[in-house]
Amino acid sequence: MSEQPSVSVIIPVWNGQATIGKCLRAIEAQTYPAELTQVLVIDNGSTDDTVLIVRSFPGCTLLTETAPGSYAARNLGLRHASGEIVAFTDADCIPDPEWLERIVDALAQEPRAGVIAGRISTFTDGPMTDAAIFDSLFAFRQQTLASRNQCVTANWASPAAVLREVGPFDAELKSGGDWALAEEIAAAGHPVIYCEKAHVRHPARASADELIGKRRRVAGGNWHKQAGPAGFIRLQRRAAVDLLRKWGGIWSAPGVQLRRKLPVSILALRIWAAYSGELIRLAMGGSAQRS
Repeated sequence: MSEQPSVSVIIPVWNGQATIGKCLRAIEAQTYPAELTQVLVIDNGSTDDTVLIVRSFPGCTLLTETAPGSYAARNLGLRHASGEIVAFTDADCIPDPEWLERIVDALAQEPRAGVIAGRISTFTDGPMTDAAIFDSLFAFRQQTLASRNQCVTANWASPAAVLREVGPFDAELKSGGDWALAEEIAAAGHPVIYCEKAHVRHPARASADELIGKRRRVAGGNWHKQAGPAGFIRLQRRAAVDLLRKWGGIWSAPGVQLRRKLPVSILALRIWAAYSGELIRLAMGGSAQRS
């Protein structure tokens, strides 16, 4: 890898007119040399003004993936990526100005790394709803994921050579494809390394519907890997244990007011019920959903 390697940034987007401009402005503001940075935005069937907004950024290359799913979109980006390093983020994320610089530094210090899992924090521009509190407590625990050789694509970077060797993502999945590929990369001898300094911010999901939709997508990804009666029982058991752990986390969280803990706990129960119900639907022959 070069002393100052080229970097390709891949951003899938679907109906992201409210957020994609903020994300691309953050990419424009990177301290890493612009001449070494390729920005690929992959539209995945947007019906709003997403494409018009992306086209207003002359430094971006806009691609179109007609197959629904963010992993299919990322795979198209991979086929067009020319950088020695490939960095992924999401259309609603805001990377710090030093994001790419920190990624390059981390890979220089850890030349065996297959994935750099950067820190993700949540923020909200509006009121702190029960859903936002829940998401701020439990979303994007990258350091924990990295310890399990997992990573989410909101803040992921890899040497392009590693992705060519082990990838691409499983495009059939609507959720969980990032964890699966990270585990495969680690199994091939390229570990997942957490990097605190490579930071992006992600908006906290502000509504119960957003959280429930996300959890149903996760159910679809989990079912894809563990379909069958034994997998169904295993996944339901894990979901019940996870609910109990989340209740413990809510009631022990020092930053959450006591009066907010009961409604957030009830929301956790609703999310569990949606996940459990989605597993039942899938077990009865249903197909995984995008949202």
